[in-house]
Amino acid sequence: MLAAWIKCKCAHWSEAMLAAWIKCKCARWSDAMLAAWIKCKCARWSDAMLAAWMKCKCAHWSEAMLAAWIKCKCARWSDAMLAAWIKCKCAGWSEAMLDAWIKCKCACWSEAMLDAWIKCKCARWSEAMLAAWIKCKCAHWSEAMLAAWIKCKCARWSEAMLAAWIKCKCARWSEAMLDAWIKCKCACWSEAMLAAWIKCKCAGWSEAMLAAWSKCKCARWSEAMLAAWSKCKCARWSEAMLAAWIKCKFARWSDAMLDAWSKCKCARWSEAMLNAWIKCKCARWSGAMLDAWIKCKCARWSEAMLAAYFIRPIFA
Repeated sequence: MLAAWIKCKCAHWSEAMLAAWIKCKCARWSDAMLAAWIKCKCARWSDAMLAAWMKCKCAHWSEAMLAAWIKCKCARWSDAMLAAWIKCKCAGWSEAMLDAWIKCKCACWSEAMLDAWIKCKCARWSEAMLAAWIKCKCAHWSEAMLAAWIKCKCARWSEAMLAAWIKCKCARWSEAMLDAWIKCKCACWSEAMLAAWIKCKCAGWSEAMLAAWSKCKCARWSEAMLAAWSKCKCARWSEAMLAAWIKCKFARWSDAMLDAWSKCKCARWSEAMLNAWIKCKCARWSGAMLDAWIKCKCARWSEAMLAAYFIRPIFA
């Protein structure tokens, strides 16, 4: 009967046929059966049906099939199912689907899948999903995705992910994200990223981050950022960084910062900078610093500054 049904062009389904089919161990699918199944409102799945569906080359999805699949506990994925799912406009996710997807090696993403994933509360990541996401051009972020990503140990960044992250309002950072970001060559900054970074306790700097930060118009500083910057060997200054630093109340200096400041053309002084400089043991002067100091209204001297001034090089 099944062999005949598979060859039959007049396929329809009923509740009774479906109930019997679900119990049937000899499950196979044909294009005609599938076309009828897609129109069927009484969709349910069994392990046998799923095993047969996985071997089927004629995979398509319907709203009814998807609604049934989401309720199904026996979720598994095949390459054919995934290829069909990617073309499907009615994408939704369930816990069971996600569990199966995480174990799946054939991961790829579509716009529809991503839109559905963003609305999904059960977000988790796997290496395979991340590898596919990095190649994906349609990147967006949601609160749920970010919460899961922060717990993820397999963090990496791509240009597309970064472009989407910059537009994201729900920015937060984790140690793993920061470690990956420091190794990332495609660094840029946004207001949201900076606001999150300022609250982050795990601050570290890289050349790429510093180069991007120097071009950033939204510069602000935090205690954690300053502590990390003081230990950073790749110090450079920009106008925006300096403007923010001058407004900063918790100023400290390091040898690396001082070396960079000495080479900086945009030198200016503030009360906070001067207070920190007076307490600084690593005092040195440059022509630019001296020119700015001469124009500075808040002049005071310390022993260290005076000692450095008297052994300073001769300025042109």
